[in-house]
Amino acid sequence: MARIVLAGAGHCHVEVLRQAADLLDAGHSLTVISPDREHIYSGMAPGILAGSWSAAEASLPVAELAHRAGADFLQDRVVSLDPVGRTIQCALTGSHHYDLVSFNLGSETVVPAGLSGSIHPVKPTGNLAAVAALLQGERASGVRVAVVGGGFGGIEIAANVASLPGCRGGVSLYAHRFAPALPERSGRMNYLRRVMVERGVTLHLGEQVKAEELDADVVLLATGIVPPAVLGELNLPLSGDGALRVDEFLQVVGHQDIFAVGDCAEFTPAPLPRVGVFAVRQQAVLIHNLMVRAGGARQGHAAAEGLRRFTGTGPYLQGMNLGPGRGLLYRGPWTVTGPLAWRLKARIDHRCTGRYR
Repeated sequence: MARIVLAGAGHCHVEVLRQAADLLDAGHSLTVISPDREHIYSGMAPGILAGSWSAAEASLPVAELAHRAGADFLQDRVVSLDPVGRTIQCALTGSHHYDLVSFNLGSETVVPAGLSGSIHPVKPTGNLAAVAALLQGERASGVRVAVVGGGFGGIEIAANVASLPGCRGGVSLYAHRFAPALPERSGRMNYLRRVMVERGVTLHLGEQVKAEELDADVVLLATGIVPPAVLGELNLPLSGDGALRVDEFLQVVGHQDIFAVGDCAEFTPAPLPRVGVFAVRQQAVLIHNLMVRAGGARQGHAAAEGLRRFTGTGPYLQGMNLGPGRGLLYRGPWTVTGPLAWRLKARIDHRCTGRYR
């Protein structure tokens, strides 16, 4: 029997829990460690701010999935790892032994040191549930909101907040550049700028700002994402920005019984953008390779014997929720905007969360 530990509850690990029967029926044990019993799905997180759906509707029920599967759930936070002794240390429950461990810890917002007051990083996504309750409360009328960051995440956040009746005209977006991933003179860029005008979002571009000095009641930080700082405490090889380096089998380089997926991993054969679609594509490969390694971990089989390579690195559909009735979907030359794009993205996202409920 192999003791398998899933550290974190992102897209890949919830699918491992959904398909846990094969692992458990083979006699292996499965434990998932997450600070939250439910994990807010990143694709639906901006819609929580606009009240398009509740935090519960946008969440993946991690603890419930574990219970249904017959796996163990620990509401805890990983703090360190001993890859030689094969133990993982948690903040509350102490040390746990593993034969296989997989990391799916997501990413964090880049946050300047020393911040205080009503300043909220948009990642981890669970932060947005508390912000949504604040903005949609009885006293939210006339609240002034500042969003710092002009990437797709910041734009989605600003557009959704600005669609709230109490926030209309009171949302400002501060960024060095607006939607830097898009060509300046393109139909997609023009559409995003038009939505900002329609929503009443005031753009402050090219300015260096300090979040704590902005004239706003609520400040939302969407200043880019980085791998979680705790990865530096795991005694494992890291990329330049602090992600776990993994090979074509999603194994941490030099450690055949340690896997990493999603935003916390750097796929060394071809580094990938940190978007949720790649975590979804990695699901089947991770499940297969965990099963193979669980069977071979005790017998000392070769690292690559029977393992499947991850090859899903190609083009993907980019989707943006810009508040009720406004959306952007594109892939290659294909683009859909407006209400149809919003409905299509909502349908895709609800289908993703619905399969786990």
